[in-house]
Amino acid sequence: MERYFLEQMRKKEKEILPRLVEECISWCKENKLTKLAKTNLKYFLAERNINLTPIGREELYSKVNLRLKVK
Repeated sequence: MERYFLEQMRKKEKEILPRLVEECISWCKENKLTKLAKTNLKYFLAERNINLTPIGREELYSKVNLRLKVK
């Protein structure tokens, strides 16, 4: 049962992740951050009242920092 809910949550995360990456990059630029720290990520998600699984948070963290590094 727990596995089912985790799978459903991950499925939902995959759908919203591209939008979250873009929002987080914009948020980082607004706050003059050149690199996203995990504490900043927690604040970003809390500000938007978004809960992600640990895997989802890691994925968002990695993708945002990769994109920030490239730009």
